[in-house]
Amino acid sequence: MLPSLSIFHVAAAELPCNIVLHHGRHSIDAIFIHPKGNQWAGGTGGSDTAGLGGRGGPYRLDRGHNVHQVSDEAKAEVSEEAKRAAREMAKKALAEKLTEIEMSETEWQSYTRLLEPIRKDIGILRNSLKAVEGEKSEKTWIKRQGHGEIDDGLLPDAVAGEKYIYKRRGYDDNAFKHIHRPKRLLFVVDASASMYRFNGYDGRLNRSLEATLLIMSAFEGMGDRFDYGIVAHSGDSPTIPLVRFGDPPTNEKDMMRILQSVVAHTQYCQR
Repeated sequence: MLPSLSIFHVAAAELPCNIVLHHGRHSIDAIFIHPKGNQWAGGTGGSDTAGLGGRGGPYRLDRGHNVHQVSDEAKAEVSEEAKRAAREMAKKALAEKLTEIEMSETEWQSYTRLLEPIRKDIGILRNSLKAVEGEKSEKTWIKRQGHGEIDDGLLPDAVAGEKYIYKRRGYDDNAFKHIHRPKRLLFVVDASASMYRFNGYDGRLNRSLEATLLIMSAFEGMGDRFDYGIVAHSGDSPTIPLVRFGDPPTNEKDMMRILQSVVAHTQYCQR
């Protein structure tokens, strides 16, 4: 169940003043919200630990709770030293998360949950892409014409009485239509912190993941027609490569790793 958004301001005096950053302990019972605290991971409206709606934590961690939003005034009290430490922790956690991504049964279940709602859309898009005809960008010599330039290769035929011994420059409607160079397409995905932060409110991250999976699935096996790339952006970086030109994902595991990378960036980027 996705968390709903319940925003209210918590007074700064209610929050711990001494900021000591850490990942936080994980509750055995996931229903604990741990508001305003600084000991447990996955809480809301607290300080110093991974959670949502708090201040000073190194990254976001969604445990499905309603979000208790700390005021901007309370956030402004976090020291620059604490902010630097949070950035370093987030950077390390992101590196560990991306290294960890390899497809378990749980990953497969997550993959199919994203795939099921868009199966029909994948088929529609693939049919549209297959219908794209190659552009006749260059003229060619059309042979055996009744007028034009004499085709030297047909002179023996002329001696035998053949009338159609000419050639002309033009577009041959009978020639096989194909794309000489694959069309290049670049897609951009939002991987900013707000995508993770407000996903429980409007499902924006889920929809973005579905759209990304739709693109990768629809273009699968069409490398001769299309060459596509996907990049993400966040407040930390304007360009985060996900799919490089000429190197598209070839199976479900590759696609899932790309989707997990998007989620990881939304969770661990600083803004």
